[in-house]
Amino acid sequence: LVIIGGGSAEGAGTRELKSTQEVVKYNYTQIFKTPFGVTNTENATKMYGGRDLNYQRMKAGVQHKIDIARAFMFGERKEDLSSGKPKRTTGGLLSFLTKNNYDAGGQLTQAEFDNNISEVVFKYGSKEKILLASARLLSVINSWAQSSLRVDNLAKQYGLQIFKYVTPFGTYNIMNYQHILEGAVYGGYGVVIDPEAVKYRPLRGRDTKLETNIQANDADELKEQYITECGLEVRNPEKHAVITGVTS
Repeated sequence: LVIIGGGSAEGAGTRELKSTQEVVKYNYTQIFKTPFGVTNTENATKMYGGRDLNYQRMKAGVQHKIDIARAFMFGERKEDLSSGKPKRTTGGLLSFLTKNNYDAGGQLTQAEFDNNISEVVFKYGSKEKILLASARLLSVINSWAQSSLRVDNLAKQYGLQIFKYVTPFGTYNIMNYQHILEGAVYGGYGVVIDPEAVKYRPLRGRDTKLETNIQANDADELKEQYITECGLEVRNPEKHAVITGVTS
C-alpha cells in the first residue's frame, strides 16, 4: 500500500489533524577533570625547551579532549547517588545507536558496504555524513575505494585530515579515529553519524576551562586542572550506523 496524498471533497472542512509523536529521551552531563602541576622548584628552573608548566598544560589539554572523546563513544548514561554527592556519566554513541548495526563478520567488500550500510544509512537525514573509522576499516575502504577518495582541503587548512568518499547514496566524510577505536574489540569498528542529529552539550557556563592555582595554601607547588561538564545529544538512531567485525 502506497499513500500518495489525501483527497478532499469540494466545500469540505479541514482534514483530521495528524502530528508526529515525539519520544522523550535524555542524557546526563558528566564532569571531566584533568589535573596536573609542578613543584615551585621545577617552575623556577630553566629547562631546555621552555617552562615545564607549559609542557604539562599542553599534554593535559590533549588528554582532556581524549577523555571526553572516549566517553562520547563508549560512555553509559548513569547516575550514582550513593555517596550523597551525585555522580553522573554521559551516554556515548554506542549506547544510543541501536538501529543500523552491521556485523561484517570478517571481510567487508565494496558491494556489502553499499548494500548494507550506505543504502540504509542515507535513507534518512543528511546526504553528507561523518564516518569515524578504525585503522582496519580505513585500510579496507582504501583497498577498494582509493580512486574515489578525495582530501577535504578546507578541513586540511585547520589541521584536520578528512577524506570524502562519494557514493550514489550520499557522501562520507571519513575521519581516522584509530586513537579511540582500537584494540581486539573495537579495532574493526566504524561509526557513521549524521552531524545534524548529534550535538555537543556543555552545561551553561561549564564548557572547558583552565583553573589555575588550585593547590593547597601551604603546598610548595603549582597545581592546575582542565574542567568540563558536558554531555552528548543523539537523536534519530535511524540516521546513523555502526559497523563492526571488519578484519579484511
